[in-house]
Amino acid sequence: MSCKVSFIGLGVMGYPMAGYISKAGHNVTVYNRTKSKAEKWIKDYKGNLAETPMDAAKESDYIFTCVGNDNDLREVTLGDKGFLKLQRKVQFISTIPLPQQILLENFIKRQRQKDLIFWTHQSLEGKLELKVEL
Repeated sequence: MSCKVSFIGLGVMGYPMAGYISKAGHNVTVYNRTKSKAEKWIKDYKGNLAETPMDAAKESDYIFTCVGNDNDLREVTLGDKGFLKLQRKVQFISTIPLPQQILLENFIKRQRQKDLIFWTHQSLEGKLELKVEL
């Protein structure tokens, strides 16, 4: 079964992760603030390029984020063109460090975002998994 997947953030970790998802046969749409990185990814892998995080996530079954700091995370999720502006149920999978996960969870709750399933994963001497359904 093929899924529609958005991948937001194509840095050192996000670039290959999005590539693995594409190679597995899923329909991947990528967004990166530095557009040239997204354009390079499109040359290396099969997928689509979006102009904004919201555009990347419009029709996705799953949304992955892999961004490095709090302000970037706020921008791609809650900013003017952030994907949480979408008015539909989304599966959001975050690869960000635990302090940012807690920060984002609080932002989402403050926004009273409905129909969001928020998955996170962080390795700390083993594995910590968190699922928050809002």
